[in-house]
Amino acid sequence: MMNLKFICDVFAKRNELKQSYSSDRDELLKKQQKDLNTLREFTYSKSAFYRTFHRGLFNAPLGELPVMTKKLLMENYNEIVTDPNISKSEIEAFLPGMTANDYYRGKYIINTTGGTSGFKGIFVYNLNEWAFVIASYSRAYDLAGIKLGPFSRQKIAVVSSTVSWHQSSRVGQSIKTPFISTLRIDAVEPMAKIVEMLNNFNPATLVAYSSMAYELAKEQLSGRLSIHPSKIFCSSEVLSNQFRATIRRAWGREPFNVYAATETAGIGSECNYHQGLHIYEDLVIVESVDANYQPVPYETFGEKLLVTVLFSRTIPLIRYELTDSVMLTDESCNCGLPFKLIKTVQGREEDIIAMKGKDGTLIKVHPNVFHAVMKAQVSGAWQIEQHETNGLKIVLQDKLSREALSDLTTDVKKALKSLGIGEINVDIVCTDALSKTRIGKQKLIQALDNNIFK
Repeated sequence: MMNLKFICDVFAKRNELKQSYSSDRDELLKKQQKDLNTLREFTYSKSAFYRTFHRGLFNAPLGELPVMTKKLLMENYNEIVTDPNISKSEIEAFLPGMTANDYYRGKYIINTTGGTSGFKGIFVYNLNEWAFVIASYSRAYDLAGIKLGPFSRQKIAVVSSTVSWHQSSRVGQSIKTPFISTLRIDAVEPMAKIVEMLNNFNPATLVAYSSMAYELAKEQLSGRLSIHPSKIFCSSEVLSNQFRATIRRAWGREPFNVYAATETAGIGSECNYHQGLHIYEDLVIVESVDANYQPVPYETFGEKLLVTVLFSRTIPLIRYELTDSVMLTDESCNCGLPFKLIKTVQGREEDIIAMKGKDGTLIKVHPNVFHAVMKAQVSGAWQIEQHETNGLKIVLQDKLSREALSDLTTDVKKALKSLGIGEINVDIVCTDALSKTRIGKQKLIQALDNNIFK
């Protein structure tokens, strides 16, 4: 739990960020450019790596700068960080025993990524940066119309991870205040225990992984769960149409999609109009690009997302690669906010399967291909595992007849062959519970470890 001075700093930053709500688009972009210039000036003065990485490009437009990858970051860690006292090896020794109340060198907060893209990323924040992290997460509540403060007491239940290195866990530990009553539940707990805890707490606001919100909605529909949240926030995983529809049916409310990453904190979230995720452009600059890092048009899915975190200082992130596929839109939201919108988040690039075509070339299979088939055939949750190049195992949390299983197999093969993919093996398994990662997420699609996109 942070001290009163830090909590006041968070609220000051929240109020500062709220000024963007009443700005017009030109004002927002001017502030963004000013903050970008400040970030770059600081970075070039403090980071030996960036001085070399951007040599000859100090005054170049952002889009002309080279891309920073997680691999590049971790391989050049000690030269990238702006505090010479920070050491990668020292942090790695500190992490195993770290608790949610510990500070590296007495002043830094450490978060790590789960390593699903092949490399674990370690990210260090000073308290000023951490105040921005928390302020960015609170923006999702702002856009949903929830007031947080001493005169607006809230009961919030969060079902995600409670491990010390996970960002949401550390954020929760940082914002413990008397006027926000928060119940944090680890998503790896048995569902019966989660249901019991939620029933006893009866939250006004529910925050959960998208898959967990879906499972809880089914518990509500069954009558085992009986809570009545006025707002439901879904994060950390793709919020599919199936998940949305079930959540809406359970509580009679449209869920709010929230998009965030360990490297950036909040990237965007929906407002009450639910017309897309408002990009937090006063905190982060996003670029949706193809495999060659070239910008893709609006209404088109990119291969990757490049992010520039405007408040990053300890580890400056300028054109940092997230392996996420998103679709940006040029449409404006009816709410009138000046932020651009993310129309759809399709998922991580690691969730895009590569299969051999009839001519032997590799063809990408985006998650939407499977969503379309599953929506028509399956009422429960599902996961897909690629166990060989043209071999899939489909795991269903559903009970289907032999005829229905045969039809699903036929439809999956038909959808894949329509992309030009050759012979395909499809195995379907029905189960009561899907597998979860160690932080409680249900990984929708598991591509081969040697997939070409890694």
